[in-house]
Amino acid sequence: MKYVSERGEFDSMQILVAAYLGSRDGGAYELSSSPFCRNEWEPDVLHASEVGSCPRAVAYRLSHEEEKPRGQASAANRAVMFDAAYFFHYRRYSSLNWAGLLVGHEEPVPLPDGWTGRYDAIFKPDYREERTILYDLKSVLPNALKYSYDMPKEKDGCQLCVYANALDMKEAMVEYADRAGSVTPLECPINPDDYLKQTMAAMAALEKARDELPYLPEILPPVYVGSYWKRRGANYRDLKTVSYQPDWRCSYCAYHLHLKDTGTHSESSCKPYFKPPEVVAEFKQGRLIRVTKGHEDAVDKWLGSHITSYQIEEEESP
Repeated sequence: MKYVSERGEFDSMQILVAAYLGSRDGGAYELSSSPFCRNEWEPDVLHASEVGSCPRAVAYRLSHEEEKPRGQASAANRAVMFDAAYFFHYRRYSSLNWAGLLVGHEEPVPLPDGWTGRYDAIFKPDYREERTILYDLKSVLPNALKYSYDMPKEKDGCQLCVYANALDMKEAMVEYADRAGSVTPLECPINPDDYLKQTMAAMAALEKARDELPYLPEILPPVYVGSYWKRRGANYRDLKTVSYQPDWRCSYCAYHLHLKDTGTHSESSCKPYFKPPEVVAEFKQGRLIRVTKGHEDAVDKWLGSHITSYQIEEEESP
């Protein structure tokens, strides 16, 4: 996306941020968030950021179920990670503010009773026009951007759809940015209408989970996941295998106590299917060459909604 301001034109958010950092007057436009005065998480309502999350995990949270224990080092890493994410967000907001493009940031969104949420930012891509874009930043690990073919994530599109509907906005964008700054961020335009059906279904699932407490929703079932490989000299990746494995959300769930690669702890609140990935289909040059008995229909259905090849976005050499 191009950002047009009185300070110049910038071809990406990252380039705009770099210009802000190199400016002489950037400090006058800096916005900040103290770690000691951030808004506390409201524990007894549904959050827009949870749309697309596991309904069972949300039900545990609303029931005040105790989260899995974390070691001292793990808890410290988590605290610092969230602080770094806040800093990353506010660096973006400050850059937009310096460029004269920021309309608002971290404002509450008017949502139905029982829901809460704040959008990241709203900005003008061109200072000469009234057009505005709803913006959400996802700070990710560097290796996450290797899977750009799968972005924007449906969950992230649904979150922006919730905000866009409430604010009557027609355009949105999610930016995936490497926390270390070593990989070029990925900007994904979002048409909120494209996610409306999934969003309504996901919101209904969370409301159902809340309203039926103390009964818990079903455990997430295993999923099929593709892996891709690059032939020497090619600028694209081909589908290599399809694996049958646990839903990725189970690996990061606050209520799933698991032992790495060996299964679920007996004292875990939730006990989903949690076994190492099983390769159930193999491909060669785009053609299916093997599928495990019993998985034929599921693999065929998976192929109907997933790509078998994608272009690689090469990084510029430093």
